[in-house]
Amino acid sequence: MPLTIAGKPVTCRQVRHTIKYLRAARAGLTIRDASWLVNVAINRKAGIPDVACRKQESDYQASLYRDAARLMAITRNRVRHYQFETAEIRGRFGHLLSRYDD
Repeated sequence: MPLTIAGKPVTCRQVRHTIKYLRAARAGLTIRDASWLVNVAINRKAGIPDVACRKQESDYQASLYRDAARLMAITRNRVRHYQFETAEIRGRFGHLLSRYDD
């Protein structure tokens, strides 16, 4: 009989990792680490993979940081910039970008 949790089939490996994370959470990790581990355990039981979302990856966060620095330079120092890295910033603040024919 296959293992099921909350009506979803799970592997023994997933159950072992969930137990490991919950034990580590009880072992005295910081509140932030413990809550993150509990969220991982809940997501695993729901069948959501452990991979980080695109917006949580460090490369994307670095791009947002650079876009924010560009935006501040445009608005405060009136420096010319021609593009933003992320689509969200480009869509919202694209009208502030300089054009080559200016």
